[in-house]
Amino acid sequence: MAVLFNILQVEDNDGDALLIERALRRSDCQVVMTLVCTEQNMRKALSTAKYDIVLSDYNMPSFSGADALR
Repeated sequence: MAVLFNILQVEDNDGDALLIERALRRSDCQVVMTLVCTEQNMRKALSTAKYDIVLSDYNMPSFSGADALR
C-alpha cells in the first residue's frame, strides 16, 4: 500500500524539483507536492496548510535552506 505524504518543497530550480518528485513517485509514495521558491511564499504555504515533510534546497539566491528550516 502506498503512503500519502503532503510535501512542501523549497526549491528555486524547476528541474531539480521535478527530479525529486519523480523519484518519490517511483518509490510508490503518493505525494502532494507544493513548490515554493521564496521565503515569503514558504511562510504563506506553512501558514495555510500542514505538511508531513519539508524538503529544501540548501543554496538559493534570496535565502538559504538553513534559514528555511528555522
